[in-house]
Amino acid sequence: MAVRSTLLHTCSTFNGKDTLPLEALALEHEGDAGYLDAVFGVAEKPASEMESIAATWLLLRRFRKDADGAQAHADRLAGLLPGAVHHDARLHVIQCLDRAAGGFNAPARTRLAKTLRPDLEHDRPFVRAWALSVLARLAMDTPTIRGWVGEAIEDAEENGKASLKARVRQLRCAGALEWYD
Repeated sequence: MAVRSTLLHTCSTFNGKDTLPLEALALEHEGDAGYLDAVFGVAEKPASEMESIAATWLLLRRFRKDADGAQAHADRLAGLLPGAVHHDARLHVIQCLDRAAGGFNAPARTRLAKTLRPDLEHDRPFVRAWALSVLARLAMDTPTIRGWVGEAIEDAEENGKASLKARVRQLRCAGALEWYD
């Protein structure tokens, strides 16, 4: 219970910029029983935009180091997308999903691809770039989406902002575009 109250306080007082209090919270409590579930709880039902951003930042911090953990929580991460309306929260969730892409079954991959497709037109280039990254990873195991994901990759390479082009290069280097090349 102490973890949850500390988490709620830290997330509710987050100013949108200074992540040091979030980092300190994570360092102190991420090994505690119930920590991850509490962070998900705040991300799933935030009381404010700042709580959403803070909680999704904490999830991203966790899953950047733990791809297996991201895959184990893939469905729960995907469930955060509808509520992640602020561009920072949405970016954090999509970046987590990039680590979790291998944790979805075929129907879930198709649903997630449909959910992320509009993000290819998001007004924030990093959201577009990371959405494309997740879609490219999903396409490895989902032939039904390869056509339009391939077109999005081609468009990103030809017409995309630098962040999109860089993300495609990173995907190519990581072997995530073998289905496309």
